[in-house]
Amino acid sequence: MCSIDVTGAGAVLLNGQVTCDGFHRDYGFRVQTHIHDDHMDGFDTSKGLQTIYCTAPTRELLIADQNADLPHRSNLIAVEYGVWTEAGHSTFMLLPNGHMLGSAQVVLRSREGECVGYSGDFSVVEQPMKVDRLVLDSTCGIPKLTRKYSQEEAEEGLLNIVRRGLVEGPMFIQAARGTLHRAMMALTGNIADPILGSRRLLREVEVYRRFGQPITHIEAVDSEAGREAIESQRYVLMIGRKDRMPVDTSAATVVSLNAYVPDDRPVLCHSDRSYTVAITDHADFESTLGYVVATGASEVVTDGTRSRHAKKLASEIEARLGIAARCSSSRHTLEWGG
Repeated sequence: MCSIDVTGAGAVLLNGQVTCDGFHRDYGFRVQTHIHDDHMDGFDTSKGLQTIYCTAPTRELLIADQNADLPHRSNLIAVEYGVWTEAGHSTFMLLPNGHMLGSAQVVLRSREGECVGYSGDFSVVEQPMKVDRLVLDSTCGIPKLTRKYSQEEAEEGLLNIVRRGLVEGPMFIQAARGTLHRAMMALTGNIADPILGSRRLLREVEVYRRFGQPITHIEAVDSEAGREAIESQRYVLMIGRKDRMPVDTSAATVVSLNAYVPDDRPVLCHSDRSYTVAITDHADFESTLGYVVATGASEVVTDGTRSRHAKKLASEIEARLGIAARCSSSRHTLEWGG
């Protein structure tokens, strides 16, 4: 029987062979589902001791973010969606999961034909994997995290705020990577004023463009064009991971992008210069349950290392769907339920 679990450091363990998004010394292979920080634990150690697989966009984003020796490493291997790849006595396949550019579901098949899988962080999944056992992201693991609005409505709300705010002065938009890039795509072609970002963000945007994602031209905040835009006070500054918020925000409208706001609408107004907009790259609670059903899994482990909702989600899956579920043990185990 194939084994699955999650270590305390967040490494998803599949069948004694493959870790996902974390390092374990007894596993020779790692799959990197995407590049968000909470999924990068032990990556530097993995570079020296494991063969690392990911999609081509994820590999390019890793290089854009970390650079160093990654372009030259033979053990950082890009694989295509939908292609079975050997890993020890098992094979695995990556499938899109709608979370961000290059992100993936992981399905691993044993020699006996049993399949286990890891959802990764996911949003709209057009092709759910088919598995016997599933490790499930638990970000939106409670019923109140069910959205009553669409992401299109949230994006339209952001666009309206930006258009109004630019009349008064600069806009600062702050978010995690992935979410920030989604916001840039929403703004593309819809505003005439310059969009600025850090050099790091520009490297990531270039990867998005290479893989066909429609993001408008962005100027480096410290470039001549960036300085001219700042002087004019008519610009949008995108603030991502590790980027510093400007010290003086008094003249700007500040927008934070977060998965949820405590309302039935996607926009929360704190003041005439401060907003939160519910743009997210995670499925909500009801969509998470729908995903579980679509995979056909008969047993589910909810990931308790990245969400405080994992125990509740496991109980909801059992109560609502009649599928055996438990929160991850957060320790190494070779036995289901160990």
